[in-house]
Amino acid sequence: IRGRFSGARQRRTGNGPAKSVNVRHERFFARYGPMIKTLEAALAAAVPEAAAFRDAMAEVASAAHLVTTTGPSGRAGMTATAIASLSDAPPTLLACIEAGSRTLAAIEASGFFCVNTLSALDYELAGVFSGRAGISGEARFDRGEWTVLATGAPVLKSALVSFDCRLVAARG
Repeated sequence: IRGRFSGARQRRTGNGPAKSVNVRHERFFARYGPMIKTLEAALAAAVPEAAAFRDAMAEVASAAHLVTTTGPSGRAGMTATAIASLSDAPPTLLACIEAGSRTLAAIEASGFFCVNTLSALDYELAGVFSGRAGISGEARFDRGEWTVLATGAPVLKSALVSFDCRLVAARG
């Protein structure tokens, strides 16, 4: 899917020039305007510049989650932003996980996982579970307070919400 950012909404006041609806838009364009122009040019050419696209997508607001499980090698987990609700009858969600990840292998082996939605107070854990902090495996669980859910999946006690899940399907 491709999209084009059209800019801040404008409104006219009387016969004068258009004024910005929100000062935040002006600050946003002052900071990211050149990147947006680069991104628009790349989209027009149908070949987005990777760095500009990544930088722009990093500004898209979304919740950060930790996907956790217990597998044959112990606890495993990762940071995820690609979590979506599929249905409420039966309650079903989708988690997008890299095919070669240790966490996916552990989920497939155990058949269960937990999606922990992080609060702003737990932001540091997103970096730990993404690997940016240089911490891997079981050592990631040394941060935060953890307990276990009915399935056996590790749950972060301070999570905003946690989903105790059983694996229904995995697609590559």
